[in-house]
Amino acid sequence: MSRRQQAEQETINLFQWIQEFLSEYIQLPQERFYLKFESEDLEVQFDRQHLHQIFNNLIQNALRHTIEHNHHFRPIVVTVGVDALSKNIYLQVMNYGISIPEDDITQLFEPFLRLKPQALV
Repeated sequence: MSRRQQAEQETINLFQWIQEFLSEYIQLPQERFYLKFESEDLEVQFDRQHLHQIFNNLIQNALRHTIEHNHHFRPIVVTVGVDALSKNIYLQVMNYGISIPEDDITQLFEPFLRLKPQALV
């Protein structure tokens, strides 16, 4: 029961996939997101369910840690591009919340890690 399914990689157009994901799974106004694509033709070989899980976690974390300012939220920025040095495609999710304390950064990719939110000063 606890075994993961075999990954089924397929070609995914990130521009189309992200647009579909946000419209199907995230029921928020489009103003909550700012999408930046270097190209609408960037494709990756990835397991669709795994990409969904990763992207959903990033979006949910960004939404959870975005700070409201004067009854307004700054948009979550989703950027897709190609790294100039490695030529690898990247997907970045950024919010305008409180920064992660330096002591916690080394633990970010540990499974099931839960960091306590920092109090506003």
